[in-house]
Amino acid sequence: GQSALEKTWIKNIQTWPSPQPNDEGITALETAITKTLPSKSNIGCELGLESHLRMSINDFDKLRNNLINYKFLNASDIIWQIRMIKSQNEISKIKKIITIASEVFDNLPKKMHVGMTEIEICNIFKKELIDKGADHILYMSCASGQGGYNQIICDPSRKKITNGDILIIDTGSTFDGYFCDFD
Repeated sequence: GQSALEKTWIKNIQTWPSPQPNDEGITALETAITKTLPSKSNIGCELGLESHLRMSINDFDKLRNNLINYKFLNASDIIWQIRMIKSQNEISKIKKIITIASEVFDNLPKKMHVGMTEIEICNIFKKELIDKGADHILYMSCASGQGGYNQIICDPSRKKITNGDILIIDTGSTFDGYFCDFD
C-alpha cells in the first residue's frame, strides 16, 4: 500500500512486507514508537465501545509486552471529541454521501414492485448507490413484513414483497472514507 499512501499528505511512511504471520508490522511499529517517543511516554489508543485496533489482540499484547517502558491508555474519549470537529472538506464529503443515499432512497419505489425479493431490491439499491458515486457499501440489512418487521439486523432474503408489506433497508455507505448510516 505504499504507493497509495504516498498520494496523501503524510510524508513519513513506514511499510513492511506482508503477509508475515509472525510479524505483521509489529516490529516496524515498535521501532517507530521508540524513535518518536521517549521512554515512559503514554500512548493513547482507541479501546472504547465499538472500537477496533486493526491488529489482532495477540499483536496488541505483543506490542505492549515488548514496550514495557510505555503506557498504553484508552484515549477513546479524546479521539471521539476530536473527530466531532469537521473541516469544510470533511463536511462536504459527508453531505455528498448523505445526498447520494437520500436520492437512492427517494427513487427506489419507482424501481421496485410487488413480487420482487428483498435481495433483488437491495441489489438495485446497491447498484444505484455506486452509480451515483458511493465508493463502497459496507453494510446493508433489509427486512419486510405485513404491518412491519420484528428486527432489521439481517441480510436481505428471498422473501417476495407483497401488498401491504413494510420494507426497511439500512445502509452504511461511504464516499472517500466518509460514512452515512441511513435507513
